[in-house]
Amino acid sequence: MLSIPYGPTLLSWIDPSFDPDKSTSYDLFLIAGMDGVSFLVRDAQGTIMVLKSWDFSVVHGDTLGAASLLRTIAGSDKHINLTYRKRWAAVSTPWLSLVPNRLYKADALSDYFELLLDSGEHSYGAFPIAKQGMMLLYAQKASIGKLVGNLNAGGTEIPLAGVLLSGIQTHQQTVFLNIRAYSGQVFVIDRGSLLYCNGFSFDSADDLLYFILLAYDQFRLSPAEVPLKLAGNILENGVLYKMLYRYIRTLEFVSKPGGLRWSTQLQLENPHLYFDLLLLATSPITAGE
Repeated sequence: MLSIPYGPTLLSWIDPSFDPDKSTSYDLFLIAGMDGVSFLVRDAQGTIMVLKSWDFSVVHGDTLGAASLLRTIAGSDKHINLTYRKRWAAVSTPWLSLVPNRLYKADALSDYFELLLDSGEHSYGAFPIAKQGMMLLYAQKASIGKLVGNLNAGGTEIPLAGVLLSGIQTHQQTVFLNIRAYSGQVFVIDRGSLLYCNGFSFDSADDLLYFILLAYDQFRLSPAEVPLKLAGNILENGVLYKMLYRYIRTLEFVSKPGGLRWSTQLQLENPHLYFDLLLLATSPITAGE
């Protein structure tokens, strides 16, 4: 059944043919951070068996509140705690840094975030962007990172931004935006080359517009000529879309990633809302494991 229950849950779908006794033949793909949790379970044929999503906007910026919600989901959701054939977790965080390989120091990750982070303890990770000769570094609140690790139960962890970069297929000048609750990732691509990568949190449509126009301005791109591709928590009739449309001529929702199947009972009218999760389940990054 497809349901949208009261509270922070956005979507809860379980395919009628899902069999918990066969979970060791399924794969789980998880996106988690201070802004929410989403996960997808896929069978060996690429059919979506479970799709769930929670939005943590109600505790915007509150580390303790987000941690409490993560613990609640970990302790109460029967599907996320099953034993799966493989597990992947993509970390959603606003703290990103793109570093050329020649300047990368694996033993000094915290140094790259010295001027970016707020107070408190943080954990760090690094992910290679091989085609660009760069390392994508990411940071997250240490307490949140530990809880995400618990949810992933020993699976492989990667940054969400790395997943998104693996799925951007364009040979034109393009600005790409993905939104999750109150955080986002923005990239500038020029003829297949990554020029810009930024993560951020926002409180209003004006904040979001600032981060997008900053990307355009930094590379002297014309909002009247260079399109903005949209993924995530944004709808054509919503406030965020209308604000962006006032300043950027061409807004395009991303296409649904290929490689997955689902029941006709699962009506994903706007698959761009779950683009990051669908991409995680079909990305070359996760396909070979």
